[in-house]
Amino acid sequence: MKTYYVTSLTRSCLVGVTAILAVVLTGCAGQSPSTAGSSAAPESTVAPAPSLNAHFVSITARKAGGIAGLNDAVIIDGRGVWTHTDKAGKQTRGMLTAEQTAQLVTLAANPQLTDESRRPQKTTTCNDAFSYAITIDETTVAWVDCQADGALPAAAMQIADFLGKAKAL
Repeated sequence: MKTYYVTSLTRSCLVGVTAILAVVLTGCAGQSPSTAGSSAAPESTVAPAPSLNAHFVSITARKAGGIAGLNDAVIIDGRGVWTHTDKAGKQTRGMLTAEQTAQLVTLAANPQLTDESRRPQKTTTCNDAFSYAITIDETTVAWVDCQADGALPAAAMQIADFLGKAKAL
């Protein structure tokens, strides 16, 4: 059985598509017989709707290690639908709110993530620390949460923190 989520974002899209169709159909109905079928350029055009969440197709976040030996992963699509899998393989599904999805889009669009993905990986000096990997489409930032290892990737850490607070990771 498939579950469909109707959000305010979905409703807004439906209203926008309906409005565009109304404008297009009204414009066609208003043509006089002398101009119908002519190749003259229309007086106004309707711009295509922007694609939603164009900054990413999916985000995968992984958290592993620690004393308990975590190995959790969450995959979030561009609509905010997420699937969390723990080390035992148990899956939990959920959906971010429209506001949370917009915030994640903003975090994922941070240009600092590209620089962070190019950082050299060092062997950690911490025992039982958590290791993280955030993959946004094809860009991956990985790190161990150990202050003794030096500078940590601030933009990627914001995404991990956000997902933890959203109860997705």
